[in-house]
Amino acid sequence: MSLEPAITSLLGPIQLALRQERARGWLLYDHRGRSAVSERLLAMREGGTERRFFYWIPAEGLPVAIVHVDDAWGLPELPGDRTRYRTAIELRAALEAHVPREGTVLLEQAPFAQIADLAIVDEATLSLLRGRDTVVRSSLELANRFAGPLSAREREDVIAVSAAMGALRAGLTRRASAHPFTAWRELFAAVAEEAEAASLELAPDSGFAIDAFARGQRAPERDGGPIVPGSYARLDVWARARGSEVRVLVPSGLELSVGPEAPAHASLASVLAASEDELVRAIDERAKTGRVLGSEVAELAYEVLRRRGLAYTSSCVGWPLGAVPRGSHACTFDAEGFADPRELVPGTLWALRLGVDDKRAIAWRTSLIERTEHGVRMVSRHLEGVVLVSGPVTA
Repeated sequence: MSLEPAITSLLGPIQLALRQERARGWLLYDHRGRSAVSERLLAMREGGTERRFFYWIPAEGLPVAIVHVDDAWGLPELPGDRTRYRTAIELRAALEAHVPREGTVLLEQAPFAQIADLAIVDEATLSLLRGRDTVVRSSLELANRFAGPLSAREREDVIAVSAAMGALRAGLTRRASAHPFTAWRELFAAVAEEAEAASLELAPDSGFAIDAFARGQRAPERDGGPIVPGSYARLDVWARARGSEVRVLVPSGLELSVGPEAPAHASLASVLAASEDELVRAIDERAKTGRVLGSEVAELAYEVLRRRGLAYTSSCVGWPLGAVPRGSHACTFDAEGFADPRELVPGTLWALRLGVDDKRAIAWRTSLIERTEHGVRMVSRHLEGVVLVSGPVTA
């Protein structure tokens, strides 16, 4: 737990932002550690509170924490007042007393299919607010601006992990050159061994085989059979530094193509690399003239690929590597289904992914970009891009 919650220094800027938004306030919420925003801003203890907890930040005046009596002992020292409750009736009365009956209130809610990590307020609270003249609006933009950016230490950790991912891929390339992989389980085992050698901790929930598939075949399992000609697989790797307290997971990946598709894949990968460079320049130009939204990044990506005669073939173009969401594969950039209204704010790192299929082959790239005060820059180029080809697989 932090010695001083972030809200202590951010209260003034948050209240200024609320006034600029013409909102009456922001109602933070947590229950058993569900809220990454509350954890980030309020330094809540691990696992959060056992019962519903609220922290009302008014556009003007002092905040108030609404906490169950049994949870009050472990609450951090937060700016403002504290109201305790025992029963649901007392909780309702506390919310009635502190949250205005009219005007706009920001909540951890997000429109359908946008960001589940920021849509956690329970229906009872929503019903209470909607039953009045209160207008409920998503706090997504404020959460992005004040809880999303990485600290200096987290940023250094993420960049170091990105470099370690390069060592992992180099190790796999050496292995494939010396002893071609002939079975999927050999490849998956090698990924785990190289991660260990690079001091990386693989994410237990995503592992290293997300999105893996064999073209025209069933997705390869970790204990699957032989690697056959004509296979294509994209192996996602999500990891952080071993033993690190930084919870942000960094993506990388491998591409594997076997047999007659290999030359076509290599050619497509080269075109895709140039497309990625063009996309980053386009984002940078847009950033230098003003705000850049996630949905605009997707639109720029589609435009760049269309000019090169390529069709985009992924469910997302990119996602933030921040605490909100917790660096997860949120797929928040897809202009067709997951349009992200959030801004690329200075101090944020984004994983930028491009994937195309030209009928002959498939190619993917994932790189790390950073939004700065003056534009956008590439932090780690082409985190994917190891292509293991032949039949059996070689480097």
